Amino acid sequence: MDTTYAIFMSICILNPAFQNVGMGFQKWAVDKVPIQTTKAGKWKWIGVWIIGLLFQAVVVVLTSYAMTIGNASTLGGFAGLGLIFIALFSYFVIKEEVLPKEIFGMVLIVIGTMVLGYYSHGAQSPDVNMAHDKLVMFFAGYFVCVGIGLVLLFKNLHSYGGAILGIIGGSMNGLGVIFNKVFMNTATALFHSGDGIGTILVKMLMNGWTYVMIIGGVGGMIVIQFGYKYGKAVQVVPGHAVMVVVVPVFASVILIGESVPIIGIPAVLIITIGTLITTLAAPGKHAH
Repeated sequence: MDTTYAIFMSICILNPAFQNVGMGFQKWAVDKVPIQTTKAGKWKWIGVWIIGLLFQAVVVVLTSYAMTIGNASTLGGFAGLGLIFIALFSYFVIKEEVLPKEIFGMVLIVIGTMVLGYYSHGAQSPDVNMAHDKLVMFFAGYFVCVGIGLVLLFKNLHSYGGAILGIIGGSMNGLGVIFNKVFMNTATALFHSGDGIGTILVKMLMNGWTYVMIIGGVGGMIVIQFGYKYGKAVQVVPGHAVMVVVVPVFASVILIGESVPIIGIPAVLIITIGTLITTLAAPGKHAH
């Protein structure tokens, strides 16, 4: 294993750990802030939420570097490993009950993501070959799926709101990962062109993909905050995790020319089944 690939794999493992522990802190704070009776109490838990935000910031930095040396599909493929950390955080810190079915579902997600990540190692590349002719088709399909999710959300807000918002937020973060790679590829090319820093910044601010990356990353995090109000962390986070896996896998092949091994297809199916088992384990327990 060469040094570059070892660094990439390390980021693939660290990213979901930071991501999910950060989400755990934010879920914890979202539950605690409304019940505080003093300003000091509220600010204490806002501080906890900010700690979670700092964990998310580390993820952004690591992702940006990883996208200069490897595939978005592989990085996304490891997202399910974070469920180990969120389950432990939920049980020991937030004191949420973790059901046997939820544990089984998370085990499936972890197995699927490990298989996808392991068998994707042979095709790592920082290159981006944007398929402009497929953009309209891809985003049309994406917004149709989001629309269906919103319809289901309003019909089942208090039973499945956490899961649905987790899935929508995760899909946005998945897009953020893809377009982070597009952003870093463009920025790297401009840096090597010899342009000054000011010129590079202006060109990047004029690049539409910069804003798709920001909307995907920041918008997904905002949606997740609302998800915490309607579901346990172990219900919200798996939906998020599966979308951070599935969206980069399909979008990377369709939009930016990455290759995914055939075994990636059943791996994604296993991840999806695991998510359904986890989020549907006991909807009544998630109602607030």
